[in-house]
Order: sequence, then C-alpha cells, then structure tokens
Amino acid sequence: MQPDRPLVAAIPVRNEAERIGPCLLALARQHAARLTHVVVLLNNCTDATLQAVQAISGRLPLPFMWLNAPIRPRSPMPVPRGAQP
Repeated sequence: MQPDRPLVAAIPVRNEAERIGPCLLALARQHAARLTHVVVLLNNCTDATLQAVQAISGRLPLPFMWLNAPIRPRSPMPVPRGAQP
C-alpha cells in the first residue's frame, strides 16, 4: 500500500563509503515505512562514497537518486565577549 503523499528519505552524507551501502539496504528492508523515494545528498566527499552509492543503486527496490551537493563550510560563530568557549 502506497502512502497518500510521497514519502522521501533524504540522507546527507560526507565520507561514508563504508557505511552508506549497509544503511541503504537496511532502509530498503523497512517496508512498514512505505517510502516512495530515497535521495542521497553527497556533501564534499573525498572518499569513495559516490562510487559506493552508484554500486548499490541498482539493488534498491524503490526509486533512488543521488545529488552531489557540495555545501560550503560555514565560518565559525564568534564567541560573545565574556562567554566561556
């Protein structure tokens, strides 16, 4: 039974080559969640995360996509005067 509205799992990742495959396979086994799509957002990965995602994509039983979305790091927040860091 499909949900009334699309239900998407969005997974932000950075350098998760060893863990993303098992994570996606575990998510795919959760039939009660009734997911309609899975989106993986790759953020500044410097390891083989993209290759791991590509390798697992054909084994997932639901629509799946990945986006290479590098997010620029934010500058650190200034510590207010008198505050303890």
